[in-house]
Amino acid sequence: MKLKSTYLLVSHGSRDLRPQAALEQLAQGLEQRLTALVSASSNENGGVSVPVPLVGVGTLELGTTSLDEQIKHFSEQTLSAGFTHLQLLPLFLLPGVHVKEDIPAAVNQAQRSVGTKVRIELRPHLGTHLACPTSLQTRWLIRQ
Repeated sequence: MKLKSTYLLVSHGSRDLRPQAALEQLAQGLEQRLTALVSASSNENGGVSVPVPLVGVGTLELGTTSLDEQIKHFSEQTLSAGFTHLQLLPLFLLPGVHVKEDIPAAVNQAQRSVGTKVRIELRPHLGTHLACPTSLQTRWLIRQ
C-alpha cells in the first residue's frame, strides 16, 4: 500500500497549551498508525520501501503564524518528503464560520502561494463523519 498524501490536522487554537499538546499527540498517534500500515504493506510487497506520510498540526487562531502560512510551510515539507498531495483535516464538530469561510480562505491563499507543486485538499470537518454522532451519544449522552 502506497499512501500518496500527507495530512495536516487543524484545530481552533487556544491560549491554554493543553489542547495543542493533545493535538500533537493525536498527530503522532496517526503517524504511528500510518507507519505501521506502510511497514506491513512493504513486508507484503517483498520489502519494497515506500515513504511514510507526514502528519502535521495547524491552528486557525492564536498560533505564531496564520493558518495559510502554516499550510504553506507544511506544503513545503510535503514536497520535501516526496509527496504532492496534502489533505487538510479540520477537527471541528459543527459547520460554523471557521469551517465554512475561514479555513477554506486559508487553504485558497496557501494554494495560490504553493501553485501546482502540491495539491491541497480540504476534507470535510470532523462532525460530518457518521461515527461522530454515535460516538458522542455512546460516550456522553447515554451515561447520564
